[in-house]
Amino acid sequence: MAEVSDGSAEVKKNSGLEVDEDEITFSDKVAQAIDGIGRSELCRADVDVIDQINRLFPTEQSLSQLDTVMRSIEDEIVGLDSQLAELVETHGEAGIEGDQALCEAHSSMEELEERVRAICLKTQSSESVVQEMTRDIKQLDHRYGDIASQLPAVLNVLQLFGPYMEVEHIKSVAEQLERLKQRLAIQLVADLKRSFQASFSVFHLLGSLGHRYGGL
Repeated sequence: MAEVSDGSAEVKKNSGLEVDEDEITFSDKVAQAIDGIGRSELCRADVDVIDQINRLFPTEQSLSQLDTVMRSIEDEIVGLDSQLAELVETHGEAGIEGDQALCEAHSSMEELEERVRAICLKTQSSESVVQEMTRDIKQLDHRYGDIASQLPAVLNVLQLFGPYMEVEHIKSVAEQLERLKQRLAIQLVADLKRSFQASFSVFHLLGSLGHRYGGL
Protein backbone atom coordinates (compact mmCIF):
# COMPACT_ATOMS: atom_id res chain seq x y z
CA MET A 1 0.00 0.00 0.00
CA ALA A 2 1.38 3.42 -0.91
CA GLU A 3 1.57 5.80 2.08
CA VAL A 4 0.79 9.51 1.73
CA SER A 5 3.46 11.14 3.85
CA ASP A 6 6.09 13.61 2.43
CA GLY A 7 5.39 12.54 -1.17
CA SER A 8 3.87 9.10 -0.57
CA ALA A 9 0.19 8.24 -1.13
CA GLU A 10 -0.68 6.95 2.39
CA VAL A 11 -1.31 9.20 5.34
CA LYS A 12 0.38 7.88 8.46
CA LYS A 13 -1.55 7.67 11.68
CA ASN A 14 1.25 9.43 13.56
CA SER A 15 1.53 12.26 11.05
CA GLY A 16 1.13 14.91 13.75
CA LEU A 17 -2.65 15.54 13.39
CA GLU A 18 -3.97 17.50 16.37
CA VAL A 19 -7.12 16.20 18.00
CA ASP A 20 -9.28 18.58 19.96
CA GLU A 21 -9.66 17.39 23.53
CA ASP A 22 -13.15 18.99 23.84
CA GLU A 23 -15.14 16.26 22.16
CA ILE A 24 -18.91 16.46 21.73
CA THR A 25 -20.68 13.51 23.27
CA PHE A 26 -24.24 12.40 22.50
CA SER A 27 -26.66 10.17 24.35
CA ASP A 28 -27.14 6.59 23.20
CA LYS A 29 -30.54 7.43 21.69
CA VAL A 30 -29.14 10.34 19.66
CA ALA A 31 -26.14 8.27 18.56
CA GLN A 32 -28.43 5.47 17.36
CA ALA A 33 -30.55 7.97 15.43
CA ILE A 34 -27.45 9.41 13.78
CA ASP A 35 -26.21 5.93 12.91
CA GLY A 36 -29.61 5.15 11.38
CA ILE A 37 -29.45 8.24 9.15
CA GLY A 38 -25.85 7.73 8.02
CA ARG A 39 -25.28 5.47 5.04
CA SER A 40 -21.51 5.81 4.85
CA GLU A 41 -18.58 4.82 7.03
CA LEU A 42 -17.70 8.51 7.24
CA CYS A 43 -20.89 9.15 9.23
CA ARG A 44 -19.89 6.89 12.13
CA ALA A 45 -18.74 8.65 15.27
CA ASP A 46 -15.79 6.25 15.76
CA VAL A 47 -14.60 6.43 12.15
CA ASP A 48 -10.83 6.39 11.58
CA VAL A 49 -10.37 9.00 8.87
CA ILE A 50 -6.83 7.89 8.00
CA ASP A 51 -7.84 4.24 7.55
CA GLN A 52 -10.83 5.35 5.49
CA ILE A 53 -8.64 7.46 3.18
CA ASN A 54 -6.16 4.64 2.79
CA ARG A 55 -9.00 2.25 1.87
CA LEU A 56 -10.39 4.69 -0.68
CA PHE A 57 -6.96 5.41 -2.21
CA PRO A 58 -4.71 2.38 -1.62
CA THR A 59 -2.28 3.32 -4.42
CA GLU A 60 -1.06 6.42 -6.18
CA GLN A 61 -3.01 5.42 -9.29
CA SER A 62 -6.23 5.37 -7.26
CA LEU A 63 -5.85 9.11 -6.66
CA SER A 64 -7.20 9.57 -10.17
CA GLN A 65 -10.60 8.57 -8.73
CA LEU A 66 -10.54 11.46 -6.26
CA ASP A 67 -13.06 13.53 -8.24
CA THR A 68 -15.50 10.61 -8.40
CA VAL A 69 -15.20 9.99 -4.67
CA MET A 70 -15.69 13.71 -3.91
CA ARG A 71 -18.80 13.82 -6.08
CA SER A 72 -20.15 10.75 -4.26
CA ILE A 73 -19.50 12.40 -0.90
CA GLU A 74 -21.11 15.65 -2.07
CA ASP A 75 -24.18 13.72 -3.28
CA GLU A 76 -24.42 12.05 0.08
CA ILE A 77 -24.16 15.40 1.85
CA VAL A 78 -26.93 16.80 -0.36
CA GLY A 79 -29.09 13.78 0.48
CA LEU A 80 -28.49 14.23 4.19
CA ASP A 81 -29.34 17.94 3.90
CA SER A 82 -32.60 17.01 2.16
CA GLN A 83 -33.47 14.53 4.89
CA LEU A 84 -32.72 17.08 7.60
CA ALA A 85 -34.81 19.73 5.81
CA GLU A 86 -37.69 17.27 5.49
CA LEU A 87 -37.44 16.37 9.18
CA VAL A 88 -37.43 20.05 10.17
CA GLU A 89 -40.44 20.76 7.93
CA THR A 90 -42.34 17.76 9.29
CA HIS A 91 -41.59 18.78 12.86
CA GLY A 92 -42.78 22.33 12.11
CA GLU A 93 -46.02 21.11 10.54
CA ALA A 94 -46.65 18.78 13.47
CA GLY A 95 -46.14 21.68 15.85
CA ILE A 96 -48.59 23.89 13.93
CA GLU A 97 -51.20 21.12 13.77
CA GLY A 98 -50.76 20.48 17.49
CA ASP A 99 -51.29 24.18 18.28
CA GLN A 100 -54.42 24.25 16.09
CA ALA A 101 -55.81 21.15 17.80
CA LEU A 102 -55.10 22.70 21.20
CA CYS A 103 -56.88 25.94 20.22
CA GLU A 104 -59.88 23.97 18.95
CA ALA A 105 -60.00 22.00 22.20
CA HIS A 106 -59.95 25.25 24.23
CA SER A 107 -62.73 26.70 22.05
CA SER A 108 -64.85 23.56 22.50
CA MET A 109 -64.35 23.71 26.27
CA GLU A 110 -65.36 27.39 26.38
CA GLU A 111 -68.46 26.69 24.27
CA LEU A 112 -69.41 23.80 26.57
CA GLU A 113 -68.99 26.01 29.64
CA GLU A 114 -71.21 28.69 28.04
CA ARG A 115 -73.91 26.09 27.36
CA VAL A 116 -73.74 24.82 30.94
CA ARG A 117 -74.02 28.38 32.30
CA ALA A 118 -76.99 29.08 29.99
CA ILE A 119 -78.75 25.92 31.16
CA CYS A 120 -78.14 26.83 34.81
CA LEU A 121 -79.57 30.34 34.25
CA LYS A 122 -82.64 28.95 32.46
CA THR A 123 -83.19 26.42 35.22
CA GLN A 124 -82.94 29.10 37.91
CA SER A 125 -85.31 31.34 35.95
CA SER A 126 -87.79 28.48 35.48
CA GLU A 127 -87.67 27.69 39.19
CA SER A 128 -88.37 31.35 39.98
CA VAL A 129 -91.34 31.38 37.58
CA VAL A 130 -92.75 28.20 39.12
CA GLN A 131 -92.37 29.64 42.62
CA GLU A 132 -94.11 32.89 41.59
CA MET A 133 -96.98 31.01 39.94
CA THR A 134 -97.35 28.78 42.99
CA ARG A 135 -97.51 31.85 45.20
CA ASP A 136 -100.10 33.49 42.91
CA ILE A 137 -102.23 30.33 42.87
CA LYS A 138 -102.13 30.19 46.67
CA GLN A 139 -103.14 33.85 46.88
CA LEU A 140 -106.02 33.25 44.44
CA ASP A 141 -107.07 30.22 46.42
CA HIS A 142 -107.14 32.21 49.66
CA ARG A 143 -108.97 35.09 47.99
CA TYR A 144 -111.63 32.90 46.45
CA GLY A 145 -111.84 30.95 49.68
CA ASP A 146 -112.70 34.18 51.48
CA ILE A 147 -115.30 35.05 48.85
CA ALA A 148 -116.77 31.56 48.97
CA SER A 149 -117.03 31.76 52.75
CA GLN A 150 -118.97 35.03 52.44
CA LEU A 151 -121.37 33.81 49.74
CA PRO A 152 -123.49 31.61 52.07
CA ALA A 153 -124.12 34.62 54.28
CA VAL A 154 -125.20 36.66 51.26
CA LEU A 155 -127.45 33.84 50.07
CA ASN A 156 -128.99 33.61 53.54
CA VAL A 157 -129.67 37.32 53.43
CA LEU A 158 -131.30 36.91 50.00
CA GLN A 159 -133.47 34.13 51.35
CA LEU A 160 -134.57 36.40 54.18
CA PHE A 161 -135.48 39.06 51.64
CA GLY A 162 -137.29 36.48 49.45
CA PRO A 163 -140.77 37.60 50.47
CA TYR A 164 -139.83 41.20 49.70
CA MET A 165 -138.56 40.61 46.15
CA GLU A 166 -141.46 42.65 44.83
CA VAL A 167 -139.73 45.74 46.19
CA GLU A 168 -137.78 47.26 43.29
CA HIS A 169 -134.64 48.16 45.25
CA ILE A 170 -134.35 44.71 46.87
CA LYS A 171 -134.93 43.02 43.52
CA SER A 172 -132.15 45.13 41.91
CA VAL A 173 -129.70 44.24 44.70
CA ALA A 174 -130.53 40.53 44.34
CA GLU A 175 -129.96 40.66 40.57
CA GLN A 176 -126.61 42.42 41.08
CA LEU A 177 -125.55 39.78 43.57
CA GLU A 178 -126.51 37.01 41.14
CA ARG A 179 -124.50 38.61 38.34
CA LEU A 180 -121.56 39.08 40.71
CA LYS A 181 -121.73 35.42 41.67
CA GLN A 182 -121.68 34.37 38.01
CA ARG A 183 -118.78 36.72 37.22
CA LEU A 184 -116.79 35.39 40.17
CA ALA A 185 -117.34 31.80 39.03
CA ILE A 186 -116.25 32.65 35.46
CA GLN A 187 -113.21 34.62 36.71
CA LEU A 188 -112.22 31.77 39.01
CA VAL A 189 -112.30 29.27 36.15
CA ALA A 190 -110.36 31.60 33.83
CA ASP A 191 -107.65 32.36 36.42
CA LEU A 192 -107.18 28.71 37.28
CA LYS A 193 -107.02 27.82 33.58
CA ARG A 194 -104.31 30.46 32.92
CA SER A 195 -102.30 29.31 35.91
CA PHE A 196 -102.37 25.67 34.89
CA GLN A 197 -101.54 26.53 31.27
CA ALA A 198 -98.54 28.61 32.38
CA SER A 199 -97.39 25.81 34.66
CA PHE A 200 -97.70 23.30 31.84
CA SER A 201 -95.62 25.59 29.54
CA VAL A 202 -92.86 25.92 32.12
CA PHE A 203 -92.73 22.19 32.80
CA HIS A 204 -92.73 21.54 29.04
CA LEU A 205 -89.78 23.97 28.69
CA LEU A 206 -87.90 22.25 31.51
CA GLY A 207 -88.54 18.86 29.92
CA SER A 208 -87.26 20.09 26.55
CA LEU A 209 -84.10 21.53 28.13
CA GLY A 210 -83.45 18.31 30.00
CA HIS A 211 -83.94 16.25 26.83
CA ARG A 212 -81.72 18.52 24.77
CA TYR A 213 -78.83 18.92 27.22
CA GLY A 214 -79.21 15.71 29.17
CA GLY A 215 -75.96 14.33 27.64
CA LEU A 216 -73.77 17.17 28.92
